[in-house]
Amino acid sequence: MRLAFKTKKSAGIRVEPRVYRLLKRGDAARNAGLWAEAAACYRAALALDPNLQHIQLQLGHALKEAGQLEDAAAAYTAAIELRPEDDEAALHRAHLAKRMGRTMTAAAYFAEILVRRSDHAEAQRELSSLIGPLSDSLRSDQLDMLIRNAAALHRKDQEPNRSPERLLAAEERPLVFDVTDLVNHFRHQRLPTGMQRVQIEVLTALLERHGAGRIRACCFVVGRDDWLELPLVLCRDLIRLAAASGDVTDKEWQEARTGLFIHLALADSYILPWGAVIVNLGNSLWVHDYYRFIRNARAERNVSYVPLVHDLIPIMKPEFCVPGILEDFGAWVVGLFQHANGFLAVSQSTKHDLIEVAARLGLTVPESRIEVVPLDADFRRDAAPLPPGALDQWGLADTSFVLFVSTIEPRKNHALAFDGWAELLRRHGPLRVPRLVCAGRDGWMNDDIFDRLDTDPLLAGHVTMIHQASDAELALLHRACRFTLFPSHYEGWGLPVPESLSNGRVPVIADNSSLPEAGAGLALMFASGSLQDFVHAVEKAAFDDDWRTAQEAKIAAEFAPRSWERIADQIESAQARLLADERPDIVPPLAQSGLYYPVSLHKGTGIWPGLGSGEIFRMGDGWEWPETDGSRTRPSGGTLRMRIASGEPLRLYLHLRGLESANCPATATVNGVVVGTMIVRRRKAGWMACDLPANAGPDLEILVQGALSEMVRVEEGGVRKERSVSIAVVGFYLCARDDAAANAAFIQTRRGKLDTISAYRRPGDS
Repeated sequence: MRLAFKTKKSAGIRVEPRVYRLLKRGDAARNAGLWAEAAACYRAALALDPNLQHIQLQLGHALKEAGQLEDAAAAYTAAIELRPEDDEAALHRAHLAKRMGRTMTAAAYFAEILVRRSDHAEAQRELSSLIGPLSDSLRSDQLDMLIRNAAALHRKDQEPNRSPERLLAAEERPLVFDVTDLVNHFRHQRLPTGMQRVQIEVLTALLERHGAGRIRACCFVVGRDDWLELPLVLCRDLIRLAAASGDVTDKEWQEARTGLFIHLALADSYILPWGAVIVNLGNSLWVHDYYRFIRNARAERNVSYVPLVHDLIPIMKPEFCVPGILEDFGAWVVGLFQHANGFLAVSQSTKHDLIEVAARLGLTVPESRIEVVPLDADFRRDAAPLPPGALDQWGLADTSFVLFVSTIEPRKNHALAFDGWAELLRRHGPLRVPRLVCAGRDGWMNDDIFDRLDTDPLLAGHVTMIHQASDAELALLHRACRFTLFPSHYEGWGLPVPESLSNGRVPVIADNSSLPEAGAGLALMFASGSLQDFVHAVEKAAFDDDWRTAQEAKIAAEFAPRSWERIADQIESAQARLLADERPDIVPPLAQSGLYYPVSLHKGTGIWPGLGSGEIFRMGDGWEWPETDGSRTRPSGGTLRMRIASGEPLRLYLHLRGLESANCPATATVNGVVVGTMIVRRRKAGWMACDLPANAGPDLEILVQGALSEMVRVEEGGVRKERSVSIAVVGFYLCARDDAAANAAFIQTRRGKLDTISAYRRPGDS
């Protein structure tokens, strides 16, 4: 037997001659820019000597340059495992994750370097740019402390991934609060608006009641396609600071915010407690794959889903919403009814809207599945109040004014307030009319509002705009104002109304939607949209001092707001009532013969009976976020799960879209049996005909997989990133296998007429 001796050296390390020859060939190919050939040589060398850490690193470089980014990341990881202290390999892996658009993964990698070396300037600079703006004065030891604290939190043991022997009773099921909306808000802003304020108050109340150890919270963030646990102890400072100021450059705010996002960068995927109830306190509208995550959690962990529905305004009053919200809301509300096991509604009005919207979709939601949780909260703060002199910053000291708290957008009806004030100035003169103070952040579609002030100097002289006001400043404005206004066209609840009542001030409100509920019989109402009625109401509140004083006394005697603790208690206890009769059976969505199901993201501005979303058939982790022209599969393949009603042999037609770079072989498999194959042409869509096994049963799981993959840039949550993807599933169609006429008719129809057989077409469309 011939022995091989290590007589050559590579980077000072002795290697066998045959390994050395492969490395020389690899280096020559690398120097010539032949990256795929270089990678092949390095792989062959590592197969013979897998401990060559510097060659694992070279392999990563070659694969990266060849465009094989997933394989490059694996090579860098292997290099790090061979030499954990090697910052070079760790940096390359972190930069590659950043290039691939995996923002939070890249942040985690840079953070790991900083845990070892807190003075690593490049890692600190990159982490700062990825996590968010850090103050120049944030010392490396402070950042190191944040990283270590976050790392310690995320490494704690999670619940074992196993099922209990029995089903949990409704009152025993753990609650997990989904605060994705709140976390996403903190990524871009500081001061909370209405929806975020509700989440903050409920979470604060739960923390005070139970402590951080018992309250579970989770979220999604851009770059992490999984549930992440959010220990609420991390949010305490953030919640406290959020309403204290609008200054996003404040050092204390930046440190608290950075600590949160470092944790989310480092956190392992969250294993949801078995049988948990996911309570979404906000709105995950922008997470287009959200409901697939819910389906997976339901199948794997037996969870239920209960959203807190704040409003359905994009459907009830679409004229007041921006196009992007309108297009996304339809898909969100369709998924809401497809996935929710029960509903929490913030008002009776929102409950009625929920039932009406369901009816517009051709659905029936029993009232027993909806619990109304009124936001009739006490907004008085325990913190020391600001002195009256603080009004000087807006020129309001010793000034009579009326307060209008709201985001500046058309739905809030600043137009009516301005028209009313112009009429009041015409009738009573500028000396008698109080100043109108509008406090709220700049919103959308409000050019006309600001143009009105620019073109009417008299009105502008009687209007003060305050875009950033802390909780303490809002409390001061409430105490100092004569009364408040809220002329909104439509609301889910209307938090400024009980806020006014909590501070003892009369709210003048429109008589629409939930506002009469929020007013608790103590507000002065006017006919919604009526300028004459609005002016009359304002005149009464502004000039009838005796009436206003009497009404304030009535508010003091009769207004009985609930504490946020009581509201949080109702949210907790409602789950047992809503889910008492729930059955744990997980039934796949029904797919009927003779209909085409688009497996895509629905984008539209209207709803109708029968509207649905074919993305509901996607299960598992083999999918990218859905797009309007289908859903891309990952290299592992995407699973479609459905129930079929027919007992006869069926043929499945899969509508597939190819790669950009090459023709791609594709297969479809049912229960391990290949039922269809085809070559999907590059940049083309085609059809794969699959005869389903006769014994497949009513529930089908169909794995669709492409043999090739490519790196593409996709958009997730408003962020474009690079992903390794394979073919896309555009849709599917079922019909009887032996019905020649039906098959022939479909083949003819699919040539440009798919809309006519879509399962989700509008009634009357042909």
